[in-house]
Amino acid sequence: MKICPKCKGNVADGLNVCTHCGAVITPQAAKPKKKDSTEVKRDNQAIAITSVIITLVGIFIMFQVSALVGMIIYLIAFALSFNELRKDPEFRPETIVPFAKKCLSKENFKGMGLMFLVVAILPLMAVIGSYRWIVTDTYREVESMYNDYY
Repeated sequence: MKICPKCKGNVADGLNVCTHCGAVITPQAAKPKKKDSTEVKRDNQAIAITSVIITLVGIFIMFQVSALVGMIIYLIAFALSFNELRKDPEFRPETIVPFAKKCLSKENFKGMGLMFLVVAILPLMAVIGSYRWIVTDTYREVESMYNDYY
């Protein structure tokens, strides 16, 4: 049985016209084949390495330049990793502990494990980033104004 793209009605396999709405049913193109597990792992590893590099750049900028800019860069890495982890069917609030064990296992660590760590350090990054933004960057700004004045 085929499904009509116009009315979503069932159409017998031998027919090229929908019996419900009269729409012409064209033969569907072959569906692209699914990626095998090695291709998916390679994609995961590339995304994981990218997000770790972005995280490290964000941390460096947070401590050397501006905490706010560093946090924004880290949040880009967080979003990249979180979006990729959400694609896994086991990523649900009720199964987060088994999912964490799966991510941090030896065979998955280079891909999902690194992404999981980038996501898991969000609270720590938020606290450090907020502190540095409020205290350190404010101190730098006040010191700069003081030096300009005197």
